[in-house]
Parts: sequence; structure tokens; C-alpha cells
Amino acid sequence: MYGHQYFDLIGFQHYSASPQELLCRMTEIDTSHVIHSEWFCRPAKPAHVICIDHKHKTVVLSLRGRSNFQDFMWDLKCVNMPFEESVVHGGLLNSAKWLQKHLDRPLKDAFLQNDDYKLVVCGHSMGGAVAALLTILFSKDELYKNRKVHAYCFGSPCVVGHELSFTSQDFITSIVLGTDVIARFSAGSIANLADVTSVVNSKTSAKSRTSVNTFVDQVDEIQLLAMLNPTNLQR
Repeated sequence: MYGHQYFDLIGFQHYSASPQELLCRMTEIDTSHVIHSEWFCRPAKPAHVICIDHKHKTVVLSLRGRSNFQDFMWDLKCVNMPFEESVVHGGLLNSAKWLQKHLDRPLKDAFLQNDDYKLVVCGHSMGGAVAALLTILFSKDELYKNRKVHAYCFGSPCVVGHELSFTSQDFITSIVLGTDVIARFSAGSIANLADVTSVVNSKTSAKSRTSVNTFVDQVDEIQLLAMLNPTNLQR
């Protein structure tokens, strides 16, 4: 989904192929199993692809993460929006709602031909965040009432409030590598961390402020991760 520049960056051989051909080579699926794709993103409209995995009887919707400055700016639009008696990332919820409407016909066609297939929604980084929100929307959609739907989100930033993170845990799996800070960032956690550093700064002498180790020595990794609570969208 990320294109040639990312394969070059991590050392893969450069292929002079279309994004779809490259995807099929890397995943070893037939090009005929790619039923819908949009490889170039626009603000609030992430790049995505729908594939049919006949071996596992699954329709797979994959969403790309941030890949340009526009994506980054949209990711920063983290105004809390009320949703399902909780709050969510407002900018990315708009992306999820657009995808739900935009992909209604392609997904209906896919399930019309593969009635007993399940749906997997996956994504990385910003794509994982949108995948989580989209799957929550799907869980309320009549089309998916009797169909297994599950999201796999890799390195996704925090996009839902504490309550919704628990009510959606049966159908959303979040995969985080070690202490990846992106998966622990939210509007609330950044505000809390700013408060902590402000207090530490006010209680530390001017002389010791020159040493970053003063703070690091007093607060271990577990405490720092607690400040960046992944369920702490709100303060």
C-alpha cells in the first residue's frame, strides 16, 4: 500500500510495476482477487484496497497509514467528538464515515458473491486508527449484523475514549511493538505529560534543569508509559 519509495527505503528490490501488481507480488494473491482499490489519498479519504482471500473465506479491507504531509495534518485534527457515549478522534471519525459510505457498494457486491465470508479490516498507523473506527461503525450496520467482522490495527494511535475501548475489544485487535510511543499518544496524554513536565520544571532548580537525567532518573519507563495511557483520549 505504501508504494515504491518505502520498499526502496527498507532495502527491497525496486519493482517497475503498478501498486496493484506490487501488492499481488508481495502477498502472492491473484490480481483478479483485488476487487476495489484507490491508491492515492486525499484529505480525510485514505488510500485503500479490497481483496478476496478465498483460502480463508475472508473479504479483506486494507487501509494505508499516513504517507504525506496532508495525512499528517489530518491526523493532528484530534478534536474530541462525542460518539457512542464516549469520545473519539473527530478527524479520523470523518474518514471512517466517508469510507463506510464510499465502500458500501463494493462490499455489498463482494458479499453477494461470497455470502459466508467474514470481513477483516486492517491498517497501519493512521490507517489502523481509521480501521478501528470503521469497524465500530460496521458493528452497528445491518449489513454486518450476522457476519463476523474484525479489525487488526498495527501501531495505531489512540482514537477512542476509555469506555469505547472496552466495549469494542471483542472485535478490534491492536498490535503494538514494544514501547512504541505513537500508540500511546492522544490529546489527553499529551496534556497530562505537559502538566507533569511543568510541575517537575517548577520544582527543579535552575542549575539542575540543564540535566535531562535528573528527570529520567526519578521516573522509570513504566511511569512514563502510564502518563501516555493508550485509553486516555480525554483528560
